Amino acid sequence: MVDENDCEVAPGEVGELIVRTDRPWAMNHGYHNNPAATAAAWRNGWFHTGDGFRYDEEGYFYFVDRIKDAIRRRVRTSRRSRSRTRSPPTPTCERRRRSPCRATLAKTK
Repeated sequence: MVDENDCEVAPGEVGELIVRTDRPWAMNHGYHNNPAATAAAWRNGWFHTGDGFRYDEEGYFYFVDRIKDAIRRRVRTSRRSRSRTRSPPTPTCERRRRSPCRATLAKTK
């Protein structure tokens, strides 16, 4: 997890979750016909998810909120705070929200 300057955050601090694979472009090939959005999301070899997370000393990760507070719906972009409908949480999502996920960090070669 990193801050707005792509520097790692300390345990307990909120940062943006970034991910990458061992093979370049194995996760996705970018945004269709939108090279500017692709460049913004893929910085320094990492995909910036737009999700705010924090982690603790034991290596557990906790979802906090979206960093970019917008949801894309078909052609129109709507703000999350203005969204009027909410779907009920599924039992799986509800269970995951209550229990944190233990981080499995890969060692770099």
